[in-house]
Amino acid sequence: MKQHYEEKLVLLQEKIQATVKERDSVLASYGKGNNEPTEKVKKIKEDYEKRLADMQREMKSLQTAKREHSKLLKNQSLNENQIRTLSNEISEMKRTKVKLMNKMKEESQRHKEAETKRNREIAVLKKQSRIDANRIKKMEAEKRANSIVLKRKHEEVAALRTAVNRKPWMKTNGRPKDRKQSKQKWVSLEKNIAESTINKQSISALEKEMVRKIESRAEVQEELNQKKALLLDPLYATSRVIREEVENLQANLDHIQTSIRDLQNEILQVEENKVTFESGDVLNTIVDPSETSYILEKLYNMALHQSCLAAQNDSAVRELQAENEQLKKESEVQEQLLRHLLENREKSHGRLSPNGNSSSTTSSRSTSPIDNGSIHNMLRRENGKQRKKMMAPQDLLFQNESTGPVSLSTSYHSSHSHSAATSPEHHPAPGSNFAPPPLTRSFTTIKEKGLDASPPGSPPVYRRQTSREENVFSRLTSQLASSIPMSTSRKPGKITNYNFPKRGRARLQCTNIVEGHSKAVLALHATDDYLFTASKDRTVVVWDLRGMRESQVFGNFPNSVVAVKYDPQNNLLFSVSSCYIKVWDIRSSKAIRTLNSQGNSTSWSSQSTNFESTNLTINAIALSENSLYTAVCDRVRVWDLRKFSVVGKLLGGHQAAIMCLAVSPTDTGEDVVVTGSKDHYIKIFNVGAEPGLVVTPATLEPPHYDGIQCLALRGETLFSGSRDYVIKKWNLDSHELVTSVNAAHRDWVTDLCCSQ
Repeated sequence: MKQHYEEKLVLLQEKIQATVKERDSVLASYGKGNNEPTEKVKKIKEDYEKRLADMQREMKSLQTAKREHSKLLKNQSLNENQIRTLSNEISEMKRTKVKLMNKMKEESQRHKEAETKRNREIAVLKKQSRIDANRIKKMEAEKRANSIVLKRKHEEVAALRTAVNRKPWMKTNGRPKDRKQSKQKWVSLEKNIAESTINKQSISALEKEMVRKIESRAEVQEELNQKKALLLDPLYATSRVIREEVENLQANLDHIQTSIRDLQNEILQVEENKVTFESGDVLNTIVDPSETSYILEKLYNMALHQSCLAAQNDSAVRELQAENEQLKKESEVQEQLLRHLLENREKSHGRLSPNGNSSSTTSSRSTSPIDNGSIHNMLRRENGKQRKKMMAPQDLLFQNESTGPVSLSTSYHSSHSHSAATSPEHHPAPGSNFAPPPLTRSFTTIKEKGLDASPPGSPPVYRRQTSREENVFSRLTSQLASSIPMSTSRKPGKITNYNFPKRGRARLQCTNIVEGHSKAVLALHATDDYLFTASKDRTVVVWDLRGMRESQVFGNFPNSVVAVKYDPQNNLLFSVSSCYIKVWDIRSSKAIRTLNSQGNSTSWSSQSTNFESTNLTINAIALSENSLYTAVCDRVRVWDLRKFSVVGKLLGGHQAAIMCLAVSPTDTGEDVVVTGSKDHYIKIFNVGAEPGLVVTPATLEPPHYDGIQCLALRGETLFSGSRDYVIKKWNLDSHELVTSVNAAHRDWVTDLCCSQ
């Protein structure tokens, strides 16, 4: 293209030169004939000048086009270089992506292998523990048999002494000829009976455990099928939470299946190892009538003793059944009263509903499954307002003049997929950073086919001497008032300024007072923006420290809330009540998980409050970057917050319950976990990325004189407070006591905090 422009320029210049020469020759020819310029000469001259000017303009335009073309060529080369550079970067990024994907797959595979290895180790430990338990039972049986043999030996010695002291004519002819041989046969018979009994007990226990595992497997399989069905729904197909639940349920199902196989193998081992004992063998060995009478006498005494024990156990069972029937009757009376109250409440709300929808008041002691349509049969408020119905005594089944009106505050949720559980009340303040769901203020919801999942407890023993109620329904009404949560009529809390004169010599000055709980506050957790308080009134309140107001309220706890921790990285709040840890997402104001002291994790949507009632109380919790540590009895469980599953245990050899925890990360990626127990000792654990089973802690000495109540960590320094009124300072590097402040307070030191 450049050559084309240059050729055109050369041709144009030659054309211009030729035109100039032609003009000069024409003008010269006209100039020779006539000296004066004529009109024709002028016209020819103007014509040539015009042609020359056009050619000059065309040449300039060609030069301009040539420059533009060179500029475009330069830009094109720059763009090509840039495109080449970007393509190289894209190829490099693709290679990096492939490397990262391969690394992620390797890490996932390694994590799965580690988890499988841990599960196998746990199964091996459980199997070993069961073998040890069977061995202990066998040794106990042998010990009992030896004690019986020893007792028989003493009796034999006493009988021999008596026989020696007797005169020959006083001996009885009915005694066996060889008493020692008879006793050996009886001891062998008794030992065989004891071993057969132990084997049958072991097999029965294993069979019960296997039946329980099979039922658990069916429940988990049913829940897994429900979650997989949810994944088929386009609305939940991309839900990460449901996928994690499916993975957890699948892992739980595999673990249960492995346990069932182990139980089957143990049953087979017990069947193979047991000694077959037949009664015919004993009869064949007894040939002497005197031996027969001796063994029959022993069998008669044993049968009489076992019959007495069975009668005592039967009597105890009958007493327990009678107590159970009494409790059932009392519960039925309570249900009748509650049903009557709910019927009156539904009648009052039925007049407000334009389409006549009302919830069923039928209640039962067992929780019945709720179909999908029952959610829409729940009572709704027409305009989102609460209405109170004052029930007079004449509205109840029996009237009582001494009983005042009972105020029942009723409110209902909007349509929600998980309305079977009691939901907490939230009071988001205006302008708060949290985003609570658009639900109405409510603490009580009603199922279509029953009351709450956990029925109210039985009333206390009625004392006629101290009670003034005239009938059972008035007594139950007075007890019902105490069982209704106080939070139904709770007023929003407030933060007020402390206006009293400050003490100039005090290091800590009170600036504000937070009011909002109806009972004692048991735990605190503070950040730069929020304050979290847990109380005996079974609520956790979130306070906005910038707006100086109450932000949210979380309720529906089974008992007093004894601990509260906040994870600002994931916006998760952990609250401890009884044997449960509820995990709240403060952005949506919902409970997303419920953990219990046995290591179970259940999503809130699946009604996680149906754990066994035999769980132990959780005493303390502590948070690290990706782990949660829970203290239950004398051990600590380690939870992975990414999966909400137990990944390890800390067994430190405490002789009493662990009451407090403290966690601090290290530069190597490990967590330093410090535990304080009622046994007066403090132990230190180093927990790595894969905790597993940690059993080699360090113990700080000298111990306190009473139980440890609180711990505080700051760097390599540890502070401990105890019931002995003493505060101690420790160095974690050397595990030595730095200083001790005796009689720091006049009572227990229950909590400590270190400023950063």
